[in-house]
Amino acid sequence: MKRVDRSRPPSASPRSRLSSEASAQASDGPKSPRRQGISITVGVNGSGSGWQALDWAAAEASAHGRQLHIVHVAGRQVALDPSSAALGLYSVVPIPMERGHQVLEDAVQRARRIAPDVDLTTSLRVGDVVGRLTEADEDASLLVVGRPERRTGVASLRRSITRRIIRRSHLPVTVVALAQDPEHGPSAGRVVIAMNDDRTAATVLQLGISAAASRGLGVTIVHPVDRRPTLDALVSRAEMLSPRTEMRLLAVSGSLTDTIVSESRGAALAVLASAHDRRVRMPWATASERVPSLVRVPTMVISR
Repeated sequence: MKRVDRSRPPSASPRSRLSSEASAQASDGPKSPRRQGISITVGVNGSGSGWQALDWAAAEASAHGRQLHIVHVAGRQVALDPSSAALGLYSVVPIPMERGHQVLEDAVQRARRIAPDVDLTTSLRVGDVVGRLTEADEDASLLVVGRPERRTGVASLRRSITRRIIRRSHLPVTVVALAQDPEHGPSAGRVVIAMNDDRTAATVLQLGISAAASRGLGVTIVHPVDRRPTLDALVSRAEMLSPRTEMRLLAVSGSLTDTIVSESRGAALAVLASAHDRRVRMPWATASERVPSLVRVPTMVISR
């Protein structure tokens, strides 16, 4: 494996099954008989960002010979109970499921065009998006979601939902946002790996190098200057596991987040840790959790 050091100052016929796993009253139905760790779960909501996530997930499933599980979550609707209006009581209103079924049918057709040989399954669920989507990824190896568009109000809420999905999921979560026009950053066409959290460093490095090796790409490892001793041991092990992967080390003495964003322009994939401790309730996003909202590349985030 060729290692380069750089330092920077601050700055077939698919088989698809539509299984409605929740009725309007949120009762669970039978789950798809999928083996653990061999599928990719992708959440779709009928919007542009959801379709981008589906496109990327379908291509990824095809490239790695994995099943693709498509999930749509319909949230509960809450309305004022007319019979108890004076008391201000609210009740859950049954949700028409037609739109959810249509979203999944459209998703299956779209996935088939991209990856005709991938084995497809679908789930329609009702309830909290974060809980139901992360629940659906229990037997998968990766969860894929789209990045909300940059708009005020609803987009801000959706970004919060994306952050909660990252924190709650026990799987790597890839947040997909694709650039409309080609970008040409320092690591264009490479996999950018950010060593921003010591506790998950080995996992982040392993997943990043594995993704690069499967694509025949080089990697750029961005790391703080003071973590170089720890990194050297991990990189030496990675060299033995993937000797053909070209590796570039980039030591950063300033803002790691700014460097990750800069290096990720035009990259094939960015891989980093959320650096959020599950034991601590933190309402705001960590610096690394903001990266998916700042870049236009698929970004895989690993939680502690």
